[in-house]
Amino acid sequence: MLNAREPKVVNGPEILNKYVGESEANIRKLFADAEEEQRRVCEHKTNTLKP
Repeated sequence: MLNAREPKVVNGPEILNKYVGESEANIRKLFADAEEEQRRVCEHKTNTLKP
């Protein structure tokens, strides 16, 4: 594929943060970066992000 891009792998511990609102901010940044780079976000085992 000519337009294939290398996937960016983000692990759950990289997103989670002990400070209030930081985990949510990390998720927003992940989606903002994906939109800017015209990438897709594929969630695997999202239940691990839930408390």
